Amino acid sequence: MRIIANAYLGKKITGIGRYFIEVVSAIAIINPDFKIIIYTNFDSTELLNYDFKSKNIVVKSYGISKCNPVGNLLFNAFIFPLIVVRENADLLYIPNFSPLLIKIRPAVSIIYDTIEFKMQDKFSKLR
Repeated sequence: MRIIANAYLGKKITGIGRYFIEVVSAIAIINPDFKIIIYTNFDSTELLNYDFKSKNIVVKSYGISKCNPVGNLLFNAFIFPLIVVRENADLLYIPNFSPLLIKIRPAVSIIYDTIEFKMQDKFSKLR
């Protein structure tokens, strides 16, 4: 099985990033026949330099800065689905809040919390 992970994790690795690393590492250990390809920003050095200790995990970068939220949103919505097809992925793993506008493969996405439903004023109406 080929799993493609969209690892736009924001400006720095926080809880979501650490969770992502642990999940991907566990998948590679439990299922050594799985190939996991992680796409991340060219300047996500923490993730690009992370030692996953598995030859089944490959990290690739794309040419958008982690500090460019609009560029990342556009990449994730329109370019990334094409990469999933090109990489011949069986499954797409989305560890963040990036929307998937075009579903071309089965996908797993993680919802970490639902604070916006409890705290109505946490985010602006536009966000």
